[in-house]
Amino acid sequence: MGRVVIGTNLALVFFALLAGFAGKLATGKVPFVPAAILVAGALPGAQLGSALSNCTRPAWLRFQAAIVVVLAALRIGADAIK
Repeated sequence: MGRVVIGTNLALVFFALLAGFAGKLATGKVPFVPAAILVAGALPGAQLGSALSNCTRPAWLRFQAAIVVVLAALRIGADAIK
């Protein structure tokens, strides 16, 4: 299985990013300065994460990805209840 979890996680993040950006762009609410700061931090962060993933066992990466997905689902569920 190797590093499949990394590619899957990146794909999920990419589609969530597109949906969020399209919604904000359609309503004219894109905060360009914070977005630029986020991108400036994400680029080196992605490189660091990629390097660290090569030193980490795949089972541990899958476990961490599962925690992120569960936390996101709980947050979405909590927001839906409000």
